[in-house]
Amino acid sequence: MIPVGKDDAAEADERSQIVSELSGAAVVTVDSGLRILYANLVAGDLLGAPREALPGRQLGDFFPEDGRERQCTLLERVLAPNGHPVRWMGELELISPRGRLQVDAAFQEHAGPPRRLTALLRPRAGRLVSD
Repeated sequence: MIPVGKDDAAEADERSQIVSELSGAAVVTVDSGLRILYANLVAGDLLGAPREALPGRQLGDFFPEDGRERQCTLLERVLAPNGHPVRWMGELELISPRGRLQVDAAFQEHAGPPRRLTALLRPRAGRLVSD
């Protein structure tokens, strides 16, 4: 990995946020404890909360109660630092205003400290799960 200075990392974060605002996908950035640091407007719509209310909340707050522990454990395991930039793609189930929703999720680790991961969350077509 190429070392990244603080100014370079800040500029990269700013560019990432601009791109995420223009994206049609829900984008969230979390810390290593899955605490939301940033969310775009689409993420707020998907999760049923104003985007300003999302930073500081746990991503696991938006997992169904009966699958929360399993999904949090999975993410903590696959997103654990291993000496290489983390990338993971998989399926998660979220609670949204529309009910239980299956989403495709793609996590990518940011360069440089502090440790942050950005996730794109895209609902799977026709995958609303009945309660």
